[in-house]
Amino acid sequence: SLDRFVFRTPLFAGCICICILSSMLCLARTPGVPGARDEKSLKSTGRLVPLRSLQPLSRQEMRARSSQTVSSASNRSYQGPIAGLATLGFLETAYLAGLSLTGQSDQVACPLSAASCSSVLTSPYAYLFDSIPLSLLGCGVYGAVALVALRETGRREGATGEAVGDSSSGMGSPGSTSPLVYLSTLLVSTSAYLAVLLVTKFADTPCVWCMTSIALSMGIGSLTFAGLDGRAREGLLTPMSGLFAATVLLLNSTLGSPDMADARDITKLEYQNPVVTTVSSGQAMDVAKRLDAVGAKMYGAFWCSHCFEQKETLGAEAMKAGKFYVECFPDGWERGKQMAGACLEPLNAEGTKLQGFPTWVIGGKVVEGDKSVAELEKILDGISQK
Repeated sequence: SLDRFVFRTPLFAGCICICILSSMLCLARTPGVPGARDEKSLKSTGRLVPLRSLQPLSRQEMRARSSQTVSSASNRSYQGPIAGLATLGFLETAYLAGLSLTGQSDQVACPLSAASCSSVLTSPYAYLFDSIPLSLLGCGVYGAVALVALRETGRREGATGEAVGDSSSGMGSPGSTSPLVYLSTLLVSTSAYLAVLLVTKFADTPCVWCMTSIALSMGIGSLTFAGLDGRAREGLLTPMSGLFAATVLLLNSTLGSPDMADARDITKLEYQNPVVTTVSSGQAMDVAKRLDAVGAKMYGAFWCSHCFEQKETLGAEAMKAGKFYVECFPDGWERGKQMAGACLEPLNAEGTKLQGFPTWVIGGKVVEGDKSVAELEKILDGISQK
């Protein structure tokens, strides 16, 4: 599923291109450090370097230059491209936020598949605290980035040739740095977390809108970093890393969280045997027979969605013919009620206990999670070869 997500999604190539181009810009330009061009220019003019420029700087001059370096640590020449990318991000997230606020996320337009985009945008991972659309916050951050970048562009054009900072103003601290640095860090950290979610939770449902936002955020972050002086990069490493970590922790604790108030209200579930509607393939029927032959067991619960998906994978005929399924709550579920006795016993000779559903025990080997027919067949082949 990972290779389908990465290599078969056309937009992912666009993400890679933006990141590569931004990285090339970063490597091609190192502000504040004399290069070959300066040396060549010096040689062509034939002018002598004033002796004062070769003398050590006083402490006051060093503080003034340090102040100027850090206070200008936010994109010297990339505000235009950054503003353009942020505007695109603002328009995209504004569209998605509008759909979320009006309850129409399932009607989102998607070039690849509307179902794949809507499945992501209507999932719990698209909302903070199960109520605030993540796209709404993204819209605000993108808009702020665009405004700050445009403002700094105008400010730098008007301040060309003027001195920056005061040696006694204490602007050498990261706090004096442009908000663009921290806003771009916020975008990058959020996009990195969402990229992991897309790979791990939605590998089979590529979301074009999500990957577009990731590409735009990474482009903004790369251009912002490319505009930082070497000294500024070192000084901002700690606060940027802290903001990155804090953002990831916040998203991890607020995205995809079920409504715990509703969960606390559920104290009892009556037993209902879910109806399997898929038709078993010949391979699935053969696997079901082999599972019974080796005494395999599949431990599950009637309310478990992954257990139902496993049954759907095998098909109705295989589940009906096979004797391997063990229901751990045959009389329904109730808070404080134990599982059936067979599910409380050790699963193998090593004394392994049941930890989750579904869990397979095949030839004494404990395998957790739902498996494809081919995966089950591979496990059975490994057992028969012993």
